[in-house]
Parts: sequence; structure tokens; C-alpha cells
Amino acid sequence: MKKDILEFIRQNPKLVAVQDYEITLQQVRGQKKQYVDGVPGVQTEEDSWWILLRLIHRDRPGFSVTTIPSKESITRMVNQAVASAEQSQADPWFRFPVWPLQRKEWETPKEIPEDFWKSRFSKLSFSASGFVEWYELWTVETTIYRRSEKNLIEYQHKSGKQSWAFGRFRESFSGLDWSEKRAIDFSRAAETMTNAKNWVQDSTQVFSLSPRAAAPLVEAAGAFFLANNVRSHKSPFQLEDLGKKCWSTTLSVFDDGLSTKNLFASPFDLEGINSQKTPLISKGVLKGFLYDSYSGVVDNRLSTGNRIRDPHAIEARLGARALCVEPGPKRTEEIWQRMGDGIAIEGWGQQEITEGFQFYGMPFGWQMVGGMRKGPVMLDMVHWDLAKLFQCNVGIGNDLQQFEIAATPTLFFQVLESGERPT
Repeated sequence: MKKDILEFIRQNPKLVAVQDYEITLQQVRGQKKQYVDGVPGVQTEEDSWWILLRLIHRDRPGFSVTTIPSKESITRMVNQAVASAEQSQADPWFRFPVWPLQRKEWETPKEIPEDFWKSRFSKLSFSASGFVEWYELWTVETTIYRRSEKNLIEYQHKSGKQSWAFGRFRESFSGLDWSEKRAIDFSRAAETMTNAKNWVQDSTQVFSLSPRAAAPLVEAAGAFFLANNVRSHKSPFQLEDLGKKCWSTTLSVFDDGLSTKNLFASPFDLEGINSQKTPLISKGVLKGFLYDSYSGVVDNRLSTGNRIRDPHAIEARLGARALCVEPGPKRTEEIWQRMGDGIAIEGWGQQEITEGFQFYGMPFGWQMVGGMRKGPVMLDMVHWDLAKLFQCNVGIGNDLQQFEIAATPTLFFQVLESGERPT
């Protein structure tokens, strides 16, 4: 069907007169399976298409999208793309990026382990009811054809997503492997939340974020590095900050669309640019930003291969592929022995990120005394400015874990501000 769609678009007479055009096809097939306390629940399957046509006509850009692979819908898409070019103005920043001459090697999608779909309920370390599991398998096939390149590139990618929930405590991570240890760790964290007592903390104490607690904050901070956010002043960084110390010297962060196998991992992005490892922060110093072809031309930079699309989104976007915080050399227990007193946050009973990268969350974890666990505790609410939080990092563990688009070890911080969420 994919070849038929491409050929039908290429034969459209309206495309003969345009200067150049690019067709991107994505077919996304998904399977989902649910368990409630180990008993099979909802099961669903889906098969969707996404077709994007971008073109240059009389030096003007145009584009259109359809999610229906019928001849009528595709013809309408071509007409709309040409019409949008005729109605637009010449854009000096719009151009198709030159495809690299060599492609990165990409592994053949491996077979799905039989135990991927099995419930982890029997591995929980406590017997409370209300444990909900979701297992998702996504197969994404992407094809890009550019007339001026006289060639097409394509790949198939499989990605698994596992989501667990117990009450308000939730965890999601990418991967196809069946992990008994991860299920046990989750159940222990859920048990900690269940038994936690409210605690009023000293605002000067040290606190740590476990990988599961740190991941949503690291993922949100990825927006700091998007070039379009930087240029529109929606990021705490500015172009002039490159080469300056912006975060704690303990932190190094990079974006990698190859080594971390999540939904956005691929050998190239939606513009045909090879995926790469992009340094963002090195020992606290700002090293770079993330670009697609358009934002790269505006800033006179090359694309970093970060044009991506969420499976259910209509439009592609500039986004991080896989944000990775480099782990430190020491175990979390060793760092706590040095830090002494504070709170080791294991997860969130509730969390929200509002405008201006303001984080509100209800954390739970362990009160630490002399570097040892004293008892499970929960805080009513914390409020952090993420732009400032990463300047306060004082230590990094070596326990790296991947979640959705973030891979992070335990992070230690010096300042903990508490407060109520504004109404």
C-alpha cells in the first residue's frame, strides 16, 4: 500500500510545476493490553496513517497533512498544499535539508519477548489491591521521498511502553524487556507511599530524587534546549549563554536518538537527517541546542535531527529524542552517607508543570538521618522553579534508569522550597 500511495502522489499533475516536494509517510500500528490486579482487562489494537506533503512553489512554501490514505483524501491534500504555497509569502528560512551521503547502521527490529505481555502482579512485594498495568507495543514504519534527491529512505522501528499505577502513584517507561526487579522496586515505592506520614521539612536540608522521581523533571527541562523556544524567549537560556555556566558543575546532559530505544529512537528524523548524540550541558556549561532544518537555518546552524512526531499528533514538531543525564561514579548510599540528613524522594503522588516551568508536586519517600532511612514520609506540596532547580544540584548517583524520553540516575539537591499551589 505504501508504494501505491507514493506513486499516486507522484503522478498528480499539480506537482509537475512545483520546484520541489517531499512526501513523508508514517504507518503506526499499536497493541495495548491491560491487567487489573493480575486479571486481563481491556485489549485494543489500532492501525493509523500519517501523510505529509511539503513543497516549494514559486519560492513559496506549502504543506498539507492527511490521516486518511484514500485517493480522494490524498488528492485533496495535494490541492491544499499547492494552494497554501500560492497564498503564502516567500520565506527565506524555508528550505529542504540536504540528505547525508551515508546512513547510520540501524538494527533489525528484534522479536518481541513472549513474557512482555505477562502481568507483574505476582512479583509485587505487598498484597494491596488496585494495581493497574498497561503494556503497549508500537510498530512505526517511516518513508520519506524527496523529488530532488531522486531517492527515498525508510525504516521500521518497534517500541514497547509499560505503565503501572497504584492509586495516585504511576510509572511509565520504554522497553521490551520483562524486568522482575523493576516490578519489585515499583511495589516497594508504592508501599512506601501507602505507609508515609506527613512531614514538615527544614527548607535548608538536602533531598534526592530517585530516577523515577527525577525523570518527569528532566523531560520537562528538555524544552529549555529547543531552538524555537530559545529564540521566542520561552526558555531560561539565550543564544548568548552558549559556553557559559548555566547549571551546577555536577551535571552533564545530552540528547541521543540512537542508543536509548524509546518511541522516538530512529536512524534519522522526519526530515531525513541522521540522528546523533547532541551535547547540551557539560559540567554545568551550556554546549548546544536542538534544531530541525527550519530553526537551524534561522540560527545559521545545522539540524541536529530532532524533527519528530507523537503517534497521535497531526503535526510534526521540534523535540528531544532521548534526554540523558550522565551518571556519577558513586552509589546513592555512599552519597547519602556524606550528605547526612534530608529526604530521599521516591516518587510523586501528584505532579503538575505549569507555565514558566513551575513544578508542583506531592512527593513521598524516606526521611534520612545520618545517611540512613528513618521512616516513610510524604510532603503536602512542593513548588520548584525548574529553571533554578538544576543550578542547585550537589550530587549524582550511578543508578541510571530509563523512563519515557528521559534517562537519569538519582539526583541530589540542596534547596527544597515548599508552598501551596495557587488557586
